Amino acid sequence: MTKDVKILVVDDEVNIRRLLKETLEDEGYVAYEAENGLRALELMEKENFDLLLLDLRMPKLDGIDLLKKIKKEFEDIPVIIITGHGTIRDAVLSTRLGVYEFIEKPIDVENLLLVIKNCLREKKLITEREVLKWERKKPIFFSKPMQAIKKYIEKISNLTQPLLIKSPPGGDRLTIARYIHEVSTRKKDMFRNVDMAFIPFRLQSTFLFGGDGILSRIKRGTVFLDNIDQTEESVQEQLLYLFTDNEYTSKIIGYELGQVKLIIGTIYNLQELAMKNKFNSTLANYLEQMKIEIPPLSVRKEDIPFIFKQYIKYFAHLYNLCEKEVSEEAYKYLKKYSWPGDINELRAFTQKLCLVYADKEKIDLQEFLEVWQEHNKDETSLVPQKVTPLKEAKENFEKDYILKVLNMCNWNIKQAAQLLKIERTYVYAKIKKYNLKKFS
Repeated sequence: MTKDVKILVVDDEVNIRRLLKETLEDEGYVAYEAENGLRALELMEKENFDLLLLDLRMPKLDGIDLLKKIKKEFEDIPVIIITGHGTIRDAVLSTRLGVYEFIEKPIDVENLLLVIKNCLREKKLITEREVLKWERKKPIFFSKPMQAIKKYIEKISNLTQPLLIKSPPGGDRLTIARYIHEVSTRKKDMFRNVDMAFIPFRLQSTFLFGGDGILSRIKRGTVFLDNIDQTEESVQEQLLYLFTDNEYTSKIIGYELGQVKLIIGTIYNLQELAMKNKFNSTLANYLEQMKIEIPPLSVRKEDIPFIFKQYIKYFAHLYNLCEKEVSEEAYKYLKKYSWPGDINELRAFTQKLCLVYADKEKIDLQEFLEVWQEHNKDETSLVPQKVTPLKEAKENFEKDYILKVLNMCNWNIKQAAQLLKIERTYVYAKIKKYNLKKFS
């Protein structure tokens, strides 16, 4: 239905703005108008638009500059360019910036309405695919510990205070963070996932707080900063000021955090790190005020069959495979296992199972066990059938153990190196030596 679709018309020519606004309203759309780029940005801060009709040549902030800002701050909004002064260079730039269509004036209204309809239809299909993808990955709240977490999320999802999510290594903090966003009043706004472990120390402050930093650009929605323990000391101090000093916040990022929910992720007890002088103690204590601690799979085994089935559906969808059924007898093996790599290990196993039997609709117990025994060969072969030379046995153990830790950490090299207590360069060397592959 068109009555809920909001379209913003941005053009400095008042007659064209009014013509387009009236035409859109006659078609049942909700139309807004802005005479220049600055006014458009003001409106976009207040409303969630489904589409922009944008002129290129305007005073104060022209269409190309506005388009660049839109793609940084509101990248999910499709844009149709309408201009009477377009050049080939403009068309190329617009295409690179993700413009849906480039329409020249004078406007063919019937053609424009057709383009708008097609654009909105494609946006709806993309949104539906994203929803489907999300439905296949959302958290499982079957066990009592997870039911308690769900109830807690319902209470705090709309609060603006930063939230800490702690999980075992391999735990799925991102899925919980996204779920918090999806059940909050911010669900129509942006969700951004930032893994601090992948950002070099020297760039972290600029990446977060610089003029073009992520916290300076995103004024609404949710930002998930995972692996907060991997941040540089000065960044931890900046985050503390950000959370506790509104004047500092407004000065550094240009607005107060009221419209943005910050969720923090870690596998560590931050207060214990602080006692070892490895984390800012004041920030650790502040983050402890609102915390979710995800229990390991080993203490919520009731969830395992549901998570397994969810990943079976997810990988079938991801790789365009047929839907699969797995023998019910297989679930006792899944529930009996301790899952030291938590959900990431379960995910890796399920992915391998789906790919090994890509063409099969039903996976029987024997087929399941072939992949299962390969996955668990470290635990199922404690008594060797033949004596292997010690050097070879050590290398086999090292190869399998490093691979298991890498999969546990979702191939976060820095995190794996910390858990193994070795240098990152040594991890890279072992990956090359043993030709290790992700989720192999």
